[in-house]
Amino acid sequence: MTKKTELHFILFKRLWELLKGPEFIGLTVSANLFIILNAAIFYFLEYEENYMIDSFLDAVWWSFTTITTVGYGDIVPVTTIGRIQGILMMLLGTGLFVTFTALFSNAILGRKVEGIQEKVKGLGKTLGTTRKEFQEEEKAIHTEVDQLRRLIAELEEIVNKRRK
Repeated sequence: MTKKTELHFILFKRLWELLKGPEFIGLTVSANLFIILNAAIFYFLEYEENYMIDSFLDAVWWSFTTITTVGYGDIVPVTTIGRIQGILMMLLGTGLFVTFTALFSNAILGRKVEGIQEKVKGLGKTLGTTRKEFQEEEKAIHTEVDQLRRLIAELEEIVNKRRK
């Protein structure tokens, strides 16, 4: 298997795991229910007021294009409450699709990030061990220096006694 084929296989596997995962399924079901619920509200509010709404499918179209912030402009709310609903849907839609993007990014890059985190932890342990070894060596050096100072002091005392 070539490196490129292997990478495609890994990518496909990660995306498949994402698509069958509970987070993605839950988010997708919630988003679709939100779109249908808002389409029903929009249809109820705008049907008799808005000449652009001929069927419930028109309301679904408006709801989907609004929540994805595409907003083709072929169907626009004419009532004040419909416009407020559109504004709220655009704001919530941005958050919703950022969440989808995060799920896909995590599926594609998540394991690489985990691998990097493991390497960083390993380096941290190595540095911790090295630091501990350094501190032990420093302590031993201080002990030896103290012993040398005592010996020098004793030698100076002996030399001073001989000079007298």
